[in-house]
Amino acid sequence: MAIDFHTHIFPDALAARAIGRLEQSGNVKSVLSGRREDLLASMKRAGVDYSLNLPIASRPKQVESINSFAISVNGRDGLFSLGGIHPLYENYREELKRIRDAGLIGVKLHPDFQGLFIDDEPMVELMELAGIWGFWFWFTAAWMCPSLTAIIAHPSGSPGFFPA
Repeated sequence: MAIDFHTHIFPDALAARAIGRLEQSGNVKSVLSGRREDLLASMKRAGVDYSLNLPIASRPKQVESINSFAISVNGRDGLFSLGGIHPLYENYREELKRIRDAGLIGVKLHPDFQGLFIDDEPMVELMELAGIWGFWFWFTAAWMCPSLTAIIAHPSGSPGFFPA
């Protein structure tokens, strides 16, 4: 079984603009258009059984529409999706509940696109609640060290290291 664990798709009406922005910010040319149908065709050509969509909520006002799209593609035709949450989105608790109830199992965070650091209070509050609810997180944070392989140990804390 082959799984592409890092894909980005967008509603057809937004795909060209979104891919253009990603190409510009990442200084890289996209292989695909960002449309669902193109990803499905690419999966078939490459023998990929499943792909994971990683939506990016770079602004709080994008959260609901991004997640509505993520929900609409999740579990269809070999595509699965995480949710996209911006830590400054006012109704993040309700949105986490909505995406959880819809069957999404994780959340994509992109601190540099979202204008936050991973240990900023809004980010920590979001991660704490999402962890309690059983979500897992995908973080994109390799711009400064692209050759780095990171292993995060004890993400829930280690009482022995932090005495009261």
